[in-house]
Amino acid sequence: MLKNPAMRGGPFATGLAFNAARRELADTVIRPAINRGDVVICDRYFPSTEIFQIAMGVGMSVEEEAFLRVLHRSLPQPDLLIFVLPSKELWMARMSQAADVDAFEGNAGELDAYESYAAKAAARGPVVILRPTHSMESMTTDSIMGLIDQVG
Repeated sequence: MLKNPAMRGGPFATGLAFNAARRELADTVIRPAINRGDVVICDRYFPSTEIFQIAMGVGMSVEEEAFLRVLHRSLPQPDLLIFVLPSKELWMARMSQAADVDAFEGNAGELDAYESYAAKAAARGPVVILRPTHSMESMTTDSIMGLIDQVG
């Protein structure tokens, strides 16, 4: 729905939609898994909203940013953030090969915004920053699991 230009609102409306989806995921998958004692790995949690709608979005008020952050705090919080931050060259090569670049990916400032967010997050809690030297698409499941095992 959010990739359809006819359905797209501004950054606040988009942030609300993503947070609604996260809330559904938290209620139906994450909280039950945590209650069972499972480890949960979730891709694109609130840092994505911080990057795409808040840091890179245009026209969101301070109050709207604060509202999105309050919504996020009502969700289960991660014990660890893992960022996969390639070099600028590797990122640009990936974007030039991507068949489905959209409003949420491919912006020239995206990698810089993630770098900045990761640095700020590291000051607040446990963060691991992985810096791949080759395309993640060329990695096997075993090599990715090896990286995760190294994290602990």
